[in-house]
Amino acid sequence: MMLRIENIKESFPCVGPVMTIDTGLHTGWACWNNVETQTISLNWGDFTVPSRIKIFENKLEWLINGWESLLNTHLPRYIYLEGQGLWAQSADSYASTSSGDLFRLSYITGAFAGIAIKKRMSTKIIKPQEWKGQLTKEATMLRMIRALKMLSGFDPKTDEHSTDAIAMGLSLMGKL
Repeated sequence: MMLRIENIKESFPCVGPVMTIDTGLHTGWACWNNVETQTISLNWGDFTVPSRIKIFENKLEWLINGWESLLNTHLPRYIYLEGQGLWAQSADSYASTSSGDLFRLSYITGAFAGIAIKKRMSTKIIKPQEWKGQLTKEATMLRMIRALKMLSGFDPKTDEHSTDAIAMGLSLMGKL
């Protein structure tokens, strides 16, 4: 998809490609190319650990292989990974901590960051609160769709993880 985006926030790197990632057992990604021209080519997708893989370390190995393949395909210069955080008023957030899910998600994010840094790609981990504040998944999706329609007239069909990756990029550009 091609987007015409003007007046991008100065903090967003304008020499690409730039990749924004919603990490997890189901990882969503968005790759922003040609940012410096303000006519941006956007690619996105996801990869999910197959359900037949049961042991976490094997899931992590599968994700790392997918991540390395993605990096080798798109060769991003800048990477923004969604980090983890506790939502103060969220029972789900605290349940994920007590079950260990939040820690496993942190391991995935750390592994992805380590690989990108080793490949000399500028890497930043951003807490969800930093890019979407208190927005719900539904509100984030609606804002992402509205922003993309305004920018390109296109209504993408994405899953929630790709939506978060695209929305994170739009937010970092000041367009969400």
